[in-house]
Amino acid sequence: MVNVHWFTIVRNPYERAISEYYQHFKFGIHRPPSGISVNDANFLNYFIQTHFRNGTQDLFFPQYEYIFNTQGNQMVHHILHFESIQKEFPPLMECYGLNVSLPSVPVNKRQAAAGLGVANLTAESIAVINEVERLSFEVLGYEMLSINST
Repeated sequence: MVNVHWFTIVRNPYERAISEYYQHFKFGIHRPPSGISVNDANFLNYFIQTHFRNGTQDLFFPQYEYIFNTQGNQMVHHILHFESIQKEFPPLMECYGLNVSLPSVPVNKRQAAAGLGVANLTAESIAVINEVERLSFEVLGYEMLSINST
């Protein structure tokens, strides 16, 4: 059997939800209703509340499910954080003796026109993300926002 070590990159669940929202429209998975911009905060919140609830996610699976199996065993050897990838990636490559580096300029980043952020999430949307990503918050070191902090 081959000895394989896996790594994954995780992201702040709120930022990840907003990024996932924009990806649905960038790649044509969904289209906003006529006359509504993808930068409409009300539509962002509607989308999160209708598409991200447990059992109804189109593509939004909790990050926890990519790391742990159904018995709760961690299947990934190394967890890197998107927010600090430039700092965390080089030591991982060094650990395995690999001469691999990341580009200094982001290759795929949110377009400037994508103007919505965590501040645009309503209490209900935060509650949905908190519910879906509850275990991810617990094990990945991200702070869960309280419903009253909007």
